[in-house]
Amino acid sequence: MKFPALLRTLAVTSLAVLPLLAGPAGPASAEPMSVPFAVAPGDSQSFFVRYLRATSIGQSAEPVLSVDYELEFAVTAVDDDGISATVRNFGANVALDRQRVLTPPDIDSLLLQAVDGLTADIHINPDGSLDRVTNWDALRGDMIDRAKKLAAGNEDMIKAVDLILPNVNAIDAVQLVARPLAMSAPGRIVTFDPPERTSVNVARIELPSFATYAAGAWSFDLVQRNDIPDNTTVEWLGVPSAAELQAILAPFAPRDGDGEGTAPDGRMWQRFSASYDEASGDLLFFQGVMELQAGPLRRRTALEAQAKGR
Repeated sequence: MKFPALLRTLAVTSLAVLPLLAGPAGPASAEPMSVPFAVAPGDSQSFFVRYLRATSIGQSAEPVLSVDYELEFAVTAVDDDGISATVRNFGANVALDRQRVLTPPDIDSLLLQAVDGLTADIHINPDGSLDRVTNWDALRGDMIDRAKKLAAGNEDMIKAVDLILPNVNAIDAVQLVARPLAMSAPGRIVTFDPPERTSVNVARIELPSFATYAAGAWSFDLVQRNDIPDNTTVEWLGVPSAAELQAILAPFAPRDGDGEGTAPDGRMWQRFSASYDEASGDLLFFQGVMELQAGPLRRRTALEAQAKGR
């Protein structure tokens, strides 16, 4: 698990830059549009969230990991600098092949359970992209204590907690405490010119993803979705750069006696889809899928969030 730097200036520059990267406009372009983000103090949303991961090595399949939980989001203040909000995850249920387990089987499920019940204070940029966790210094200590307790004496997982969490900063922490909100945000910051320009291609940009804030080639599409009323839906697909792919594959390298290894051959792609309320920009549905192949290992990871009451 890796937490590099956030998309930094992307939230500031994207509305001006991305349309230029999409190519020439058609002969009679409509007014440019992007997903709105109109919130006010007191606004709130709740979501059902599911994380899934299936792994196989050769012909041998590991149990499918699932983590189901709920997420509450509430706006506390709005000003020219952005939005202040709280996020709380609760009700985490971890299962292997649909059988509930009381002890998290790996670091991913451990971290999802460690944040259960904690309230994070979030600063959000005016366009809806998540900026940072403002109470991270206090929250991190609580999360470390919870994670070590949940590890139930598993020394490898305790070492992983000590390796990961002390090095997570307030910016990267949004992917721990508000994962579906962080990962769905890129769909808000792209500008389209329908009907002539409904696709945007970007050669290299860092976006929240499953493995990292992945830099690579991304394509965004404005799509029609008829099963959700009054929605604006954006889909985006990402393929990492060669250097990024090598870094992602490195943890799967076979090691020699000195602990050295070469990243195996492999590939990776990620696909995301987010549907927003066309008037307010509230997130209605989000799905992200990653597929990774590293030598004989194949892994498919998914994250879904469904707004309650929609």
